[in-house]
Amino acid sequence: VVILFAGHAAFLEDKSYLVPIDGNLQKPESLVPLKWVYDQLAKCQAQQKVLILDVFRFSPSRGFERPSPSSETDGAMPEGFDKDVLNPPPGVQIWCSCQKEQNSVELERGSAFLQALSYAMQGGAGTGISTPTQPIPIEGMVTKVNERLKTLAAAEKRTQVSRLTGKTTEIALYNKEEPLAPPIDRKSTRLNSSHLVIS
Repeated sequence: VVILFAGHAAFLEDKSYLVPIDGNLQKPESLVPLKWVYDQLAKCQAQQKVLILDVFRFSPSRGFERPSPSSETDGAMPEGFDKDVLNPPPGVQIWCSCQKEQNSVELERGSAFLQALSYAMQGGAGTGISTPTQPIPIEGMVTKVNERLKTLAAAEKRTQVSRLTGKTTEIALYNKEEPLAPPIDRKSTRLNSSHLVIS
């Protein structure tokens, strides 16, 4: 399972949050607690669970698109959020677009991280045809993305290094008799102001 969140994040009152499009930084109840996301991933029965976070976005040319949680900084990742990213639940991998005191740089054509990720995927992240027991090759992709990010961020005189934390569980032997997961019913998926709920 791979989940990608691209947007704003915040660290408020000693808690880490993802900010939905209608989130209000003055109202933490309108935000998505990172711990809640961790709890959902911890309960997920997938053998490999990867959460990609492209957060703390900042455009050197345009400035902030919405108010920063701190007027004293350029909205870089604070230490508290960084610590939470370093401590995902067992069996969960977190790939974050930047690290403490860094931003995810926004270029004229969008996120530098997402551009680097697209570039790395076009180049082929693995070799040959994958097998059911082969994990998603995230580690190799991180290296390729960071090589590309270095060039893109340097053009804006910024430093940005993505980082993978956490470990996947041991991949079990493939059981061809096990039925496939049921398709997602879009009618039972709803998004409110604070959570994505799949029932």
